[in-house]
Amino acid sequence: MKRENEELKIDLSVQDAELFEDTFAGFEENAEVTDAQKKRVLSSVMRKAGFEMNEIINEKRKNITASKTDDTEVRRGKIQVKRGGIIAACVAVLTVGVITAGMLHMNNINADIPKPASQPTSDVYATGDEDTDTTDDNAENIMPDVTEYEQKVAESTIRAAGFIPVIREKYDDVIPAGMVIGTEPAPGTELALDSGVTLFISKGKLGEPETVTVPNVVGMKEDEAMLLLKEAGLSVKNKDVLNSAEKGTVVEQSVEPDTTLNKYDEITISVSAGITEPVKLTIRTPLPGDLRGSYRIDLCDEDGTVKYTKSINADTLGEVKTFDFDLEGIGAEKFTIIITSDETDKSVIYGEYAVDFTNKTADMDQNLNTADLLALNPAE
Repeated sequence: MKRENEELKIDLSVQDAELFEDTFAGFEENAEVTDAQKKRVLSSVMRKAGFEMNEIINEKRKNITASKTDDTEVRRGKIQVKRGGIIAACVAVLTVGVITAGMLHMNNINADIPKPASQPTSDVYATGDEDTDTTDDNAENIMPDVTEYEQKVAESTIRAAGFIPVIREKYDDVIPAGMVIGTEPAPGTELALDSGVTLFISKGKLGEPETVTVPNVVGMKEDEAMLLLKEAGLSVKNKDVLNSAEKGTVVEQSVEPDTTLNKYDEITISVSAGITEPVKLTIRTPLPGDLRGSYRIDLCDEDGTVKYTKSINADTLGEVKTFDFDLEGIGAEKFTIIITSDETDKSVIYGEYAVDFTNKTADMDQNLNTADLLALNPAE
């Protein structure tokens, strides 16, 4: 009967231990432990510690009784039994203390730490097959022979072969300017595609002026034509002309296409004003009130050509002295007023006008030169 009671106590202890394990398995999930559960677990631990202590004592007694030793050995056995009991009791107390402290500590932690917010999940998307570079990095081609080709033709030929032209210029006594003297590497060489090929372009004989070929710009827009001519190395002037072509279109150039000129030579392009009849405009210019004598007044264009002329007698003009010019033109033009004394034949530049025939306006570019004009007054 006594044995059955002991086995029952052990079974209860095992059940409590399992309850303890089930209860505290969810600490990380913030599980709570009731006071009743705490008491039951502590009681089970105490009972378990007591059973183990009794078993240790009984085992020690059996060993002492069975041994045939003298009184000294018996006393030593009793001392060891006492020590074993004390050690078992200490272990039980320490175990209870550790478990209790752990339970209290975990409850405090669970009370203080907020529940973590749910973390967003990352969506993983499958990507399509990556493009595969099928270019053959080792592809080669044969360097063509472009010796004595014109520069533009040579560049096109080199690009068509899969290479990149690099231009270098130098003087040559035989090859005309603008032609290919030679290449680096030489013709017939096998090269990897996209390799650089140096084209040596002749600048002609040393000391001779560099020449350029005039491009055809008729039919192009004014801005495009001027840019192309400047890139060719020419100096460009433009003028508006009466023409029914769309306004701003080049209708004529002063030098025929494919003509060879020295670099920086001048070429003039004629640009359509989009009208066939000139615009008429009258400009009036004031004169100093104390001007005396007779004068010739010339109105010159930007080239210095006299476009309009007239004579005046300042003594007959009255108190308010002015003179008028009736102009005809298109687009925009600049005119310079030159006044010459009939008595001394001395001249002064009196002023300049910027005339816009399209908008029918004439603006004075600078102040009228009245001081120099009055210096032409005849002596009294």
